[in-house]
Amino acid sequence: MIAERWLLFEPLDTVTVRDGRPFDAGQDSVARTVLPSPTTMGGAVGAAYGASPGAGLRASARGIEVPAQLMGPLVVNRHERLLWPVPQDVVMEQDAAERARHGISGHAPSPTRLRVESAPPGVVHDLPGMSGCLVGEGDPVDGWWETRALGTYLAGGGPSSRIVWSPPWRTERRVGLAGDQDGRAMEGMLYSTEHLRLDPGAGFGVRCLDGPGAALAPTVAFGGRGRGAQVHTMATAPQLPAPAATAQDGRLLLYLATPAVFADGWRPDLSVWPGCELVAAATGEPQVITTVTADRSTGGRRAGRLMWAVPAGSVYHLRFPGENQALAAARSLEDRPLRQAEEAFATVGFGWAFTGSW
Repeated sequence: MIAERWLLFEPLDTVTVRDGRPFDAGQDSVARTVLPSPTTMGGAVGAAYGASPGAGLRASARGIEVPAQLMGPLVVNRHERLLWPVPQDVVMEQDAAERARHGISGHAPSPTRLRVESAPPGVVHDLPGMSGCLVGEGDPVDGWWETRALGTYLAGGGPSSRIVWSPPWRTERRVGLAGDQDGRAMEGMLYSTEHLRLDPGAGFGVRCLDGPGAALAPTVAFGGRGRGAQVHTMATAPQLPAPAATAQDGRLLLYLATPAVFADGWRPDLSVWPGCELVAAATGEPQVITTVTADRSTGGRRAGRLMWAVPAGSVYHLRFPGENQALAAARSLEDRPLRQAEEAFATVGFGWAFTGSW
């Protein structure tokens, strides 16, 4: 049994992961790719350990055939540094951002955090239980931070201007022609798909907790039909942001490091912490998640599911009865994720959060 093991999946070719929504050549003619989800990475980890398909869904197999707990996928650049989506409550001044996009001189654009304020009197909303709202102007920042910048933000500091604007991949578009059941081209059925080509040495990392000490497969299927990825054990475990050190007046910030599938849609289950209330949140667009289990005996696939998840980078502003309760909650999230709609989602990598101050 190995307490902690970090794996890096380095794609050998482009990566194309569709989000599972309907796509018809000739009608919706562009299939957009998304980043691998925890379910995708869970299958890749199981294959790396030589486990049977879907082993992670069985409680009896966790910690024996596959790790008991996963955290991922996490974006890793060519220097084996983790990259994190800029938090959803960080915005860029609109005018400055527009000037930067067009190369117009002026003061350099700098990110800022939305403020948490009490809901104005007379404002009616359909979010029961929320006592505040996020206030400010600007456009969401579409970028990535390294761990140090994220740690500064979580500690209550101002957003870092050292934004990794470009992730470690580029998007390629390829054109195809749909065929009928006999393999003949169908007239007018052109389509295009998006592929991600990662930088050399970059990949997707997974933190494996309490797993078997078995030797890993050198390569696994990954990133689309006929594609694969090399599997490496990272020489040094990446440093993760520390739990919140202060929580003045019981205020605690949650930052989602991986997507989450909550039983109540976008809202996390806070019932594990008596007296905790959700003050404000910034969640971004939902992420479509699909689950499919391979059938290696037939080469086909078993029935899957389609779900809506809260994307990584979403933030929640919580208030506890006191600082001690808030810090205890922060420590509890150091080694386990937030409660998910189903236990299997939590063990495969959904719902990991870092904590900070606001």
